[in-house]
Amino acid sequence: GHGRYGYVQDVKSKLNGGKFACKVMRIVCHNKHQITRMMQSEIAIVSRLRHPHVVKMYGSYTTPKECGMILLPIAEGTLEDLLRRWSSNRSWQEAKKHVIPWLGCLSSAVAYIHSMGVKHKDIKPSNILYKGHQIYLADFGLSVQFDPQNLSTSSGVGGTPAYTAPEAMVDGKRGRSADIFSLGCVFMEM
Repeated sequence: GHGRYGYVQDVKSKLNGGKFACKVMRIVCHNKHQITRMMQSEIAIVSRLRHPHVVKMYGSYTTPKECGMILLPIAEGTLEDLLRRWSSNRSWQEAKKHVIPWLGCLSSAVAYIHSMGVKHKDIKPSNILYKGHQIYLADFGLSVQFDPQNLSTSSGVGGTPAYTAPEAMVDGKRGRSADIFSLGCVFMEM
């Protein structure tokens, strides 16, 4: 897939032949420091997370032109792609057998990242991957770390308006409840 500053590609380990996904962020001159900081933050966050429904990082690299993360799984696609396919094919029976289990998987993933002191800040179908019958929370590029014992909010813009909690839209304040709101929007779409 492709994003504003980067892309994801399949890669193969020269050591053991293992296949991985590589998320690459191009470092462009006009915002070089911002992109590098954002990717370093994402690397620091994702490297600590270990949950069956959160992408796993196996390594990272930085060159003068790009930063990258080596991740699993190699997804078949995003939840956004799958929802579009189900809708266009009217595959409601197929959708029903996935949706209920995935609600629990995603709820568990969000509860876990919050317990690890991470606010995602951009939960939406295009940041949720699927492979077979499994689903994974991905793209921690806007995520921030917080003290899990402190219920205060953080500020800052970011996220996708259609999935952003009202309080975050009004004053930019985002507590953990903003992630829950975003997840609820995803559930409604499912």
